[in-house]
Amino acid sequence: MMTLKYPEPTVRLQAVPSQARPVYTAAPGAATISQTDAQALRTLCDALRERLLGGLC
Repeated sequence: MMTLKYPEPTVRLQAVPSQARPVYTAAPGAATISQTDAQALRTLCDALRERLLGGLC
């Protein structure tokens, strides 16, 4: 099984105003992800597991 090299991001409960930031720059502090992106990531992970395991789980 694969493990994350970095800690899982914390889900932000409030939207952060969009600012023009470079793509690969991270703000100081713990990594965060929006609720919308967290749900999309869960959906992607579930679809990948289903495809890789073929319904075995």
